[in-house]
Amino acid sequence: MEKLTVKQLESLTEGDIGRKLFDGDGLYGRVRSQKIGIVITFEYRFRHQGKVRTTSRGKWPVESLRDIRKARDAKQALVETGADPVEQGKADKLQKKVETAQEVERQRTELARLAAEAAARRTFGDAIAQWGKLELSRRKDSGREGMRMLNKDVLPILGDVALVDVKRAMLVDILDGVVERGARIVANRLFADLRQFFNFAVTRDWVEAHPLAGLSREKIGGREKERERYLSEEEIIELNKQIPAAKLSRTTELAIWIMLSAPVAVSVNYRRPVGKT
Repeated sequence: MEKLTVKQLESLTEGDIGRKLFDGDGLYGRVRSQKIGIVITFEYRFRHQGKVRTTSRGKWPVESLRDIRKARDAKQALVETGADPVEQGKADKLQKKVETAQEVERQRTELARLAAEAAARRTFGDAIAQWGKLELSRRKDSGREGMRMLNKDVLPILGDVALVDVKRAMLVDILDGVVERGARIVANRLFADLRQFFNFAVTRDWVEAHPLAGLSREKIGGREKERERYLSEEEIIELNKQIPAAKLSRTTELAIWIMLSAPVAVSVNYRRPVGKT
């Protein structure tokens, strides 16, 4: 049987679609039409343990005729050793899947290692800066007051410490120091901000556990008492001058004066001697 030639394959037309072309030694192809044009899909037919079997050997012109024959020769060599190229092909595919799975697992392990190293390098100061950009900046003052307190009392001590190494005792020591200088309210504000920050850090797996979990403001700065604040006569006069510049609606202006005058009226009525009007 004459071997196929590249020139023969290149001369095939739409009229040849469906034809079988034989190359000898069990290799044959079928003419098909695909998006790239005329192609020949080759198969290798062999006999194993008395049964005739076939296995795909490539597609021309995606693969050269020479390479397709080399692939057939490799399978033919397996047959001569008593092996089944089809089963061997399945085993090879399974082995590739196993190797791919192993490579994926290796990459996951490597990524975990890199993540652990990155976490170890992330300092408390770096993490606070990131939190400030993403969360603290949403506050009405853009987080300026919160960052001021952190920069004053916390970051000078913990700024360069690895975030994963920051412990509850370290944070409480700082808050206790703020309380000792008589700034209980500041200590509570710092405590609230640190709780929010570590909630942020936990959700991003920067830390495994919240170091301030279980603590409350009462255990830091103590319960805060409501302050009594009254406007002086001078402040009321100044407010009266400034309100028009705010360009509030008349309803809002009246509401402000009602809220400010109501406590005074209650106080006056409460102190009025009995029997007098």
